[in-house]
Amino acid sequence: MARTARRLAKTDSDIHKGLIRIVETTAQAIHGESLRNAPKGETAGLRTGYQIDERRLKRDLQASVFNDTFYTPYQEFGTGSLVSVPPGFEAMAMQFKGAGIKEVNITPQPHFAPAIERNEPRHIKAIEKLIDKHTDR
Repeated sequence: MARTARRLAKTDSDIHKGLIRIVETTAQAIHGESLRNAPKGETAGLRTGYQIDERRLKRDLQASVFNDTFYTPYQEFGTGSLVSVPPGFEAMAMQFKGAGIKEVNITPQPHFAPAIERNEPRHIKAIEKLIDKHTDR
């Protein structure tokens, strides 16, 4: 019984370490793609604004990729009659919906959402592979 408990603890630890690597790799991939695909403006503010926050990585298996440049959502989703929001990103986009007082039509230049969409299947597949490696199927 003690041997089984040790093996379970080691498996749990190995899975946790593997999940940390997967989350970190996915965050870095999303960050890199967002940087490469961001519109290249005069100041490059959009490109330099992308950051990764890994403070909760080890404890909660969470990493955040974000850009706190104020115009990021308007470049991502567009404005006015040109707004285009991909499925699954409605809640994110609604945070930046204007009051409709002034219409400024900015054509969307998606760069963050496509990076997430491209990396999500890889992320899930890597997790499944890790779990399969540590469990008998």
